[in-house]
Amino acid sequence: MLTDMSWAQELLREQDAPYAKLTELLQLDYVDYEYIVAVEGKDDIEFYSDFLEAELGANFLPFSCENKHGVLNMKEACTSYDWVIKPKFIYICDRDYDGYIGKIVDGVYYTDHYSIESEVCKGEMAGYAIRREVNPRPSSKVVAKVVSEFEVELQRCALHLKRISCLMIEIRHRNLHPDFDQCSITDFFELTQGAIDCKEIDYEAILARWGVEQPDLLEASLAWEATLLDENYRDWIRGKYLIRVARKCLEVISRKRWAEASLRCSGFLGKTAFKSVKVVFKEIPSLTENMRLHASPDVKAA
Repeated sequence: MLTDMSWAQELLREQDAPYAKLTELLQLDYVDYEYIVAVEGKDDIEFYSDFLEAELGANFLPFSCENKHGVLNMKEACTSYDWVIKPKFIYICDRDYDGYIGKIVDGVYYTDHYSIESEVCKGEMAGYAIRREVNPRPSSKVVAKVVSEFEVELQRCALHLKRISCLMIEIRHRNLHPDFDQCSITDFFELTQGAIDCKEIDYEAILARWGVEQPDLLEASLAWEATLLDENYRDWIRGKYLIRVARKCLEVISRKRWAEASLRCSGFLGKTAFKSVKVVFKEIPSLTENMRLHASPDVKAA
């Protein structure tokens, strides 16, 4: 039987892409860890680290697979590999549109909303940012009022993106993979120092920028609209769009009271928020439940 290291060398020679991350893991001292937690990227490690430690203890290895495809490939490779000593694996992915298009994979934990960015675009995080960045610290009454204004403004802007979300879901449903980063929120909103105003969106031009040439796609995408509930906008707006919108909304709302601190407040909604998320939310119930299943001695690791 090949050892883990010789198997890793064999895979490197073959340059077998689906096994690339397993190859990388086999070259680490993975047996020293109680759990291997496969995530999409470095931001996920920052976001989940404190939650994982609270449930699993300190002895786990967060392992970046670079993207969702990497996590799912890692899971497939680890399932088929003939381990000498098999570690306990946990796989974590952003939900994206997988729930809408029926691509949820068993044995993987998915975010409650679209992505980790969506998780921090909430009033609780906005309130925490205000308390951290505004001096003198405002009262709870004032913070609650500003947070309420922020949430109303964020939902107003979110609903403007429902049609573009329908297009994205239909595109993913057809197994097409254009680079959605070819668009930014300035394609959808006019941003000024004191406002975020909705633009008229040229959807055909957006599709052309994404390189999608399917004449029936615009009309077909309308079928998704009824499934996208207004109050659940964090589920269906791309997280990278939503967090940028949320930052601008918080900047606009906080500028009315604390002009000097408004950029600091809005800037908090980003990687700083990933590091502070457990302070604000204490736990993510679905993640806690999933981790406790893995931590139970009666449950076999996936």
